[in-house]
Amino acid sequence: MKRILLAEDDKSLAGEYKKAIERGGIEVDLVSTLSSLKSRANGDYDLVIVNRLFDGKEIDRLLEKGELSFNAPVVLISAHIDAERAAELMDRGVIFDFWHKAEGIPGIVNKLERLKRETRDVREKLSRFYNGVFGLDEGETRPVGREVIAYSPEMVEALSSALRYARRKDLNVVVIGEPGTGRSTLAEYILHHMEPRSPLVVEKGEWGFLEELGEALTVGYGKKVESGHDVVLIEGLEELPGDEQTYLLNYVKRGKTRVVATATEALYKRLQEGKFSGELYQYLAGGVIYLPPLRKRLKEEVALLIEHFLRREDEKREERLGLSEEAYGILLNYPWPGNLVELEQRLKAAVASLKKGENLIRAAHFPSDMYSEELVRSRNEAIYRNFVENLLSSLDISQLTYEDIKKMSGELYYALLKPFVEMSGGDLALLKKLLKTDEALEKDPLLAELFKGKKKGGQ
Repeated sequence: MKRILLAEDDKSLAGEYKKAIERGGIEVDLVSTLSSLKSRANGDYDLVIVNRLFDGKEIDRLLEKGELSFNAPVVLISAHIDAERAAELMDRGVIFDFWHKAEGIPGIVNKLERLKRETRDVREKLSRFYNGVFGLDEGETRPVGREVIAYSPEMVEALSSALRYARRKDLNVVVIGEPGTGRSTLAEYILHHMEPRSPLVVEKGEWGFLEELGEALTVGYGKKVESGHDVVLIEGLEELPGDEQTYLLNYVKRGKTRVVATATEALYKRLQEGKFSGELYQYLAGGVIYLPPLRKRLKEEVALLIEHFLRREDEKREERLGLSEEAYGILLNYPWPGNLVELEQRLKAAVASLKKGENLIRAAHFPSDMYSEELVRSRNEAIYRNFVENLLSSLDISQLTYEDIKKMSGELYYALLKPFVEMSGGDLALLKKLLKTDEALEKDPLLAELFKGKKKGGQ
């Protein structure tokens, strides 16, 4: 994170914010009026921080109505946080986060530092593939037209092997894996790194070239067939018919053309059954690369793939899409029998089901066979508990009053009252004093629940 837009109409406070944030190495562009805020809406910022009540306007309402929008995530700051309202805005993708003003400048600076670290971590993970750690040449940014995301040790090894085999000018390569694991993508990566690169692609089931090759070799004009193709890519090797296996074997024996092939694990079964030529396999399998299924890859790699496919959909819709915590959890925990292809198609379907104006994918946008209600419910509870814990740790509860707390939703109301009940020791009169209220708290059923087992003095 390098540059943020900060909207604060209290000029003295704005100056303090700016100084504190810029000490952390973040450039701050400061605005104090709504008109100046709107004029910078399309600016190149990593984050926008704005008071919910700014220049006499409720910014959350303007964002909801589309009267104000930014190219960067928006964080609202408020002295009175309404948990339900904040959660609703975040769930709908209207805002990125909601920070409590009571945290003060140190709290805001700490949150920015954490965001910087999280952003840096994600970028480092993404760049581990793109800037050479997994086999790209120095200065290269990505393999031609097709991305290979590698983070799991098995995928790192697969990508490293692909590069080594590609640079061996006398080696044929077979890429093996379940359907949807990215065999064709890795094969294209290998072709990209071969020298020279003039590949002929033979799609699965389209064996016309091999039939022509067999005839050419039989009548003696094989040179004409071979010229212009230094590499042949054969998709679906396990389905190659018997005659075509013979043609290909005779071809590769000549040693003038390299072969890169993709296959599923059914190739091994055909070898055992004698339906695939063992001799041909020995010629082709100079380098064998196994791609693991998605269910056996690290969660971090699945997360990078989710991000990768989601950004593709961003480009198509020309808007930034997001995932709710529940949806993200579903994608991370689903076993993906169809591997990368299924992941991409499920995300595409979820995006297609978004209504006009929606840009946040939620659990409901995925079919029920991908998750159980119990899983989503337990995850929701965990997310809520984490939210409450973070909120309580960031608040100075001694500054809260009953007027503040009773504005909260039931569960959050309960969570905020609990420490006051603990401090009161069950003394209702002391509790009222701590909460700065004269209201009839004894009639509150939630308080009655909290008081169970406590001394009821002062009633």
